[in-house]
Amino acid sequence: MIDQRYAASYAVEPIVNRASLSYYARSGHAFIAEKGGIACAFVLGHAIWNGSRATVWVDRLAARENEDGIVLEVLLEAVTKSAYDAGVYRLRVDIPESDGGVLGALQAKEFGQISVVAFERRLGSGRLSE
Repeated sequence: MIDQRYAASYAVEPIVNRASLSYYARSGHAFIAEKGGIACAFVLGHAIWNGSRATVWVDRLAARENEDGIVLEVLLEAVTKSAYDAGVYRLRVDIPESDGGVLGALQAKEFGQISVVAFERRLGSGRLSE
């Protein structure tokens, strides 16, 4: 439900499904925050290697509506520790520009914003609507 709301709010594709959760569960860089046994936020990351360095790439950091922003910071601490413990010293998080909650958590945890322009091309049945 958290991912569905996030995707709808920021016009991005949902990322959570059975196959993706299986993948992220093996990554060592995915965590769930719970309150009273109910998920209130999650982070999904995975390590990639580009031939010269490893990077933990966070694909989604999201929380329930009206959730305290500190939960996002705690999840960032968890994924940062998992990266460090794995000997990966670079983390990358791509978020929608309008996601102020995650932006605030990233800034609070000393992530620096980089200037990039992202382009996407989808092929076959995954093509963007015209």
